[in-house]
Amino acid sequence: MTPSLLDKLGDWNPQLFREIKGRLKPRNILIAVAISLATTPTLLWILLQSVENLDKTKILFGAAFFASWILIYASLVQLILMMRTPKRVIWAAGTVAATTCLPVTLLGVLGIFPDENPTLWLFSTFPWVGLEYGTTTTVLMALLGQVIVLILLNLQLRRQLKQVGESASKALLSMDNG
Repeated sequence: MTPSLLDKLGDWNPQLFREIKGRLKPRNILIAVAISLATTPTLLWILLQSVENLDKTKILFGAAFFASWILIYASLVQLILMMRTPKRVIWAAGTVAATTCLPVTLLGVLGIFPDENPTLWLFSTFPWVGLEYGTTTTVLMALLGQVIVLILLNLQLRRQLKQVGESASKALLSMDNG
C-alpha cells in the first residue's frame, strides 16, 4: 500500500513537494498567489490597527472586492486566451487594461461621484471609494453581482474547455481509425 499525501506531511520529503506541484495546475497557483498578494497587506493592516473608529467591516469588504476582481480578471484572460484569434495575449492585456481603467475614467468624466452614487463605484476597480458611502446592503448586493459575473464567466470557460476537449478527442480518434 502506498503512503497517502497526508501520511507524508510529517516527513521532510522533496518528493512530497513534487507530488503537490504535479497535482496543482499552474493557473490555480498563479491565481492564488495574485489573490494573496492583493489581499494580505490589507488584511494584515486590519489586524494590526487599534484605532477605535476604523470600520474593519468595510475594509474586509474591500479585500473581498479585490479578490473577486482578480478572479474575474483571471477568468477573462483564460477565456480570451482560448480564442482562435491572432495575438490573443495582446487582446487579453488590452481587455484587462480597459476593464481596469475605463470604468473609473468614465465615472470621473461623467462627474459621477461616490458620495452621490456609491453603487457604480463599487463595480469599478476602486471599490473602497464606494465603500465609504455605501450601505451594507448595497455593498453586499454589489459583491453578489461580482460573484454572479464570476460564475457566468467560469461557466462559459468550462463550456469552452469541454468543446476543446471534445474536438481534441475527435481528432485523436479520427487519426487512430485512419
